[in-house]
Amino acid sequence: VFMGMGEPLANYDATLAAIRIFNEPEGFKIGARKMTISTVGLVPMIERLGREGLQVELSVSLHGPNDEVRGRLMPVNTKYPVAQLIAACHAYAEATKRLITFEYILIDKVNDQAVHANQLSDLLKGLLCKVNLIPCHPVAGRGDTLPIGSVSPSGASPYRRPPRDRMLLFERTLRRRGVLCTLRRSRGLDIDGACGQLRLRRIDAQPAQPV
Repeated sequence: VFMGMGEPLANYDATLAAIRIFNEPEGFKIGARKMTISTVGLVPMIERLGREGLQVELSVSLHGPNDEVRGRLMPVNTKYPVAQLIAACHAYAEATKRLITFEYILIDKVNDQAVHANQLSDLLKGLLCKVNLIPCHPVAGRGDTLPIGSVSPSGASPYRRPPRDRMLLFERTLRRRGVLCTLRRSRGLDIDGACGQLRLRRIDAQPAQPV
């Protein structure tokens, strides 16, 4: 999985070189279908990847069913709006015959309402895909007054986890409207070990740096 080391498609040539080495029978001999590229949604690179003749899995960070919501959460949406991103995903799925995974973090009162579930199912209609619903992981510290999309100097986040009933309703709505989806079960919350939390603990443990 090409994830967690920065945007893979922003380093396109090196990423493709690595994939081809992994895939090469005289290299690591790993099937292309067993490799996944995770992206924030760089539309030109997704289009280019679809023309490579590789059946690499694609995982797209979506997090919002429209430009207003996604734009607040992901600045990349300003350059590549939702409609362009989904069109590129349709082209990729048609070229590779691979199912695309959309990552969608459920954030309390931001993108977790019934209207968002309905918009998301409409957006993905007819696309070979699945949605990976991820509960927002709480981050201790100040940050409640920060605007969406920002982080406090201490690393605290303004985002909150939705109530479980609302997350389950979101999942049921997608399923009822024909969207394949999974609600992830978070692990490590009791020890601040879930995604994003270890980084905060590490930052808090470091001595303050002079400005």
